[in-house]
Amino acid sequence: MSRHGHHNRAKNRSTVPVVAWIVLIGATLAARPAFAQTYVSAEPIPSVQIVGKADLAKIEALDYSKRALWSLRLLYEPLAKRLTNSV
Repeated sequence: MSRHGHHNRAKNRSTVPVVAWIVLIGATLAARPAFAQTYVSAEPIPSVQIVGKADLAKIEALDYSKRALWSLRLLYEPLAKRLTNSV
């Protein structure tokens, strides 16, 4: 009888990891996949058609730090003007 009880305990010990793996695989398959959205920002490159010939020459004469300031003003000044005009 003792031998039979020992055999059941050994069988139960080997069943627990198998059940754990089945639960883990089931949870993995049932989980929803992660979703990510990527946005690309594309600003127009200054050209004659966008800013005009005279202003393009002025922009190209500026150093990098002043061009960075110009690009920020180009992006945000129209918004500021719209907000000021609506008040």
